[in-house]
Formats: sequence, structure tokens, C-alpha cells
Amino acid sequence: PAYSAYQTPQTGQGVPASMGSRLLARIIDALIIGIPAGIIIAIVAVSVADKNTCTTDAEGVAHCTTKGLGALLAVYFIFIIAFLLYEILMIGLKGATIGKRMMGIQVRDAATGGTIGAGRAFVRYLVLAITGAICTLGYWSPFFDSSRRYQGWHDKAANDFVVSSR
Repeated sequence: PAYSAYQTPQTGQGVPASMGSRLLARIIDALIIGIPAGIIIAIVAVSVADKNTCTTDAEGVAHCTTKGLGALLAVYFIFIIAFLLYEILMIGLKGATIGKRMMGIQVRDAATGGTIGAGRAFVRYLVLAITGAICTLGYWSPFFDSSRRYQGWHDKAANDFVVSSR
């Protein structure tokens, strides 16, 4: 749809969400998983630290063993999977995570305006994870969208728009 320089650009499915609301939604979502993860990981880390044993051989070389390291790695893995499922299922099936809902934004199919489904939500997450790992470029990519719709590389890969629902 056409727009002038004085209007907010339309996506065909609504007004693009502001970059500030997208950032705050991402922070809220990170805290929803991150706070419980941090507490549980700290508890497991402390319990693992108590299981370390070190001995010194006749030549004065220290040999240490760490028991429980597998438990710590398992907890990390569980929280990575939890965040992945949270992101994919909430965006794919509901159109928004809790953070996005709090900020009044939704991820919508570019053609139909409906939800994008778990498969495309996974593609969206994967592209953001990969491009975000490269000097955080993926997180900045919506600023490079010349259409002024703030569509990041992950949005383009999943053929979606992030729109304001207010």
C-alpha cells in the first residue's frame, strides 16, 4: 500500500511495530526464561562445585575431577530447548510471545495476516540465531529494510511482518 513521508507505512496487515517495542518484548521474553534458568543453573553449579576433588601426585602435579558437570550441561540444554519451544510455539501458533503481547505487537503472515505456524517460526528463530551470532547483525537487520516496514532478515526468511496490535 502507498504511503506518504508523513504517514506510518502499512504492511498490508497493519502498522509495523516500533523497534523499541520489539526490543522491550525481546528483553521481557529473555527474562521470563532467563530468571528461572539463572536460579536453577546457580543452584546446580554450586552443587557441582562441591563435588570437585583434586589430588597431587608424587611429582607435584595436580589432578582434578569434576563430578556433576553433566548435570550442569543438562540444565543448560533443557533451558535452551525451553526457550526454543517457547519462542516457536508462541509465535507460530499464537502470533506473539508473552513479551510481544505485553508490548502490543504480533508476528503475522505477510500474505494472509494469520499466524505463521511452528515450521516458519522455527525458520525465523534459526535465521535470527545464526545472523544474531555474527556480531548481532541479525538483531540490527530491521533497520536496513529500505521499505520502512522494519522487516528483519528473519522476518523475510519466514515471510512475516511484526505489527502493532494496538
